[in-house]
Amino acid sequence: MLSWESYPTISEIEGEEIVLEKPERREVIKTVEGLREDEYLVLQDYEVLPYNQRKQKRYGSAEFMKWGPELKIRVVDKPARIHIEKELKRYDFGRPKRGYKWTNPKNRTSVFVSQTNLIDGAKIFAYSIRGDIERIETGKPFKTTWAKVPSRRAEEKHNVIFNPIPEQDGRDWYNFQAFCDCGENLYYGRTSKKFVNPENYVCPHKIAGYHRLMKKFDEIKEGNPVPALFPVPTEEKIKFDENLAKTFVKENYRRRLKKGERELLHSLREGLRKNGFSFRPEYNWIEELK
Repeated sequence: MLSWESYPTISEIEGEEIVLEKPERREVIKTVEGLREDEYLVLQDYEVLPYNQRKQKRYGSAEFMKWGPELKIRVVDKPARIHIEKELKRYDFGRPKRGYKWTNPKNRTSVFVSQTNLIDGAKIFAYSIRGDIERIETGKPFKTTWAKVPSRRAEEKHNVIFNPIPEQDGRDWYNFQAFCDCGENLYYGRTSKKFVNPENYVCPHKIAGYHRLMKKFDEIKEGNPVPALFPVPTEEKIKFDENLAKTFVKENYRRRLKKGERELLHSLREGLRKNGFSFRPEYNWIEELK
């Protein structure tokens, strides 16, 4: 299922209910990991999002995704796939993040990437390659190019512009910039006030389009291949995300996890397991993604 909102609601889901009352974080992660196909989870009296020390209250979901703490990927003079995969191992169970970011040392602009968008972007790309949805269109392999990426919710395509695309050796990976006309990019990106300098929010459409550019440019023998910039989810990560879709929070009523809560639980698991993403997956991830 492409859209998080397209999963069954609590009234539609079938199976055995597992309830955790006032659980510890580690218990939540292990229970989500161990859910069977015929089980779903209800978290009761459990505050998913962390406490915001500055405002002296817990983060809201959108607030966490805009202003919460992030893992800072250090910029060094070597290809991104080597550095990013290593740096993702620094996820800390005690200090969950809203995702990771790097900052261009030349102009101090930032690029922010969430784990949930890495997963959703990989799904869009995989579905388009398999033929489950309309194929992603891309432009010619120039420094600036474009992509038309199917929406997860409606029968439309989003326009994505990449400017610039990193060089072949990948050592200028931190120069990456992309622009998308989707609502998520507008909501989380342009409205963010966390930094004085702009923060380029990487939505799933940018990630899906970039995966397609990599595949297409590799097919053009005379063109320079695009260096890997976004890791793909492992089998364990995909399974955990599927189980999060069967996880509900009980307040006055039972509701599905919001984006910030889904992101934080992925962050907690990454702090424990360190095996959520890879540039070299050991399985056919295009076929395995659900």
